[in-house]
Parts: sequence; structure tokens; C-alpha cells
Amino acid sequence: MKWIITLLTFSILNICDAQRIFMTDNQFNCTHKVYITNNRFEADWIIYYTNNQFEADDNRGRWYVTNDQFRADYNIFITDNRYRADKLVFITTNKYEAKMSM
Repeated sequence: MKWIITLLTFSILNICDAQRIFMTDNQFNCTHKVYITNNRFEADWIIYYTNNQFEADDNRGRWYVTNDQFRADYNIFITDNRYRADKLVFITTNKYEAKMSM
């Protein structure tokens, strides 16, 4: 019984993994340093910005940007130097092209 409850808990947590993003100016207070690239083929993540926070309730690369750092799932710092970035990001206008794997 304990095994079933544990499995169910982890399943729910995986489903509820949202992508609410807070853009921070402090590179030491971020979860990921990203560089925005114009080449989709060199990108680690293909991101689609959405205005609907419920559309970003999965882990598919649809980002909802919030102004509240404490409600965000990830703190993102955008760097100008591609070699200091953790991930290269391409921003798409097609939400079905978005993909992101942690």
C-alpha cells in the first residue's frame, strides 16, 4: 500500500510540473543561465512564450513569465555570452514546435 501511494504521489508531481518563469537580473540567484540564439538547430531548448499560465502547465517548453519570483518554477538569467550559458534557447512563434527536456 505504501508503494502505491508513493508511486501515485510522484506521478502527480510529474504531471503538475509547470513552467512559470521568473526573469532575474542576478545570475547567482537563477536556476538556469540561458543564451538566446537565432539558430534553432543549435538550441538545447525551443521555447514558446504564452500569456495563458494554464497552457504552461506541462513540461513541453511553453513558458509563462511571471513577475512573482516565489510563484515561479524556474528563475532564468539571460546572458549575452553563449559560453557562460547553461542552455541555448531558441524562441519560436509556433507552440507545437516547443520542446524542452530538463
